[in-house]
Amino acid sequence: MMAHTENPTDLKPTLTPDGIEMMFATNVLGHFLLTNLLMPKIIAAAKTAPKGSVRIINLSSTGTYVSALRVSDINFQKPTTELPEKEKPALAMLNQACLKCDETMAYIPTAAYGQSKTCAILLSVAWSSRLFEKHGILSLALNPGEIQTELGRHTDAEWLDRVVKQRQAMGIHLWKTQGGGGSTTIIAACDPKLSLPADDGSGYYLSDCQIAKAPGYATDREDAEKLWEISEGLTGEKFAW
Repeated sequence: MMAHTENPTDLKPTLTPDGIEMMFATNVLGHFLLTNLLMPKIIAAAKTAPKGSVRIINLSSTGTYVSALRVSDINFQKPTTELPEKEKPALAMLNQACLKCDETMAYIPTAAYGQSKTCAILLSVAWSSRLFEKHGILSLALNPGEIQTELGRHTDAEWLDRVVKQRQAMGIHLWKTQGGGGSTTIIAACDPKLSLPADDGSGYYLSDCQIAKAPGYATDREDAEKLWEISEGLTGEKFAW
């Protein structure tokens, strides 16, 4: 889902037939709609289960540090200079990752990916707030780590090679095995010690099988509600749990 190029200013977002940026449509709206359509069965399963043992697990990423939810510009149509401060992508981080970008650019694929992975955490905040007390259903998000799979088949090979070499020079291990990558998901889904996260958002995001620190905007309750409203509007569905 992430493409990279030496000329990022030439990039335009891929839109769905409904006119929605593809990564947001795939990674956010698809999860939102499918999970909510399955919710009656999830609620039924929770009726006979210990509180918090029935869970909705969302896969996030370290990409969450690249972009907050762009409430004013979901489709990446505006240059960074026109965005509210909170919605601006982490350009310094992107440039450090060998992706040249600046405030005049609108569509930055890695930032669009980062927004979608921030939304994975925000959806967990929204679902837990609706479901935990009423139905005993817990939702958490996690970073599985970077695993060599076909998921990255559209990533520019030269860019990826530069990133790998840069991280190796810095002593940073890049790849996890598939088993290692799946381990945090298993912890999030099955560890009985996990429960409703704290009011400050601590506990919504896991990495390396541990509770990890997510950026504040990724667990912001107001943004979680804004995302819920946006998702209902774009899918044309209303859900009241």
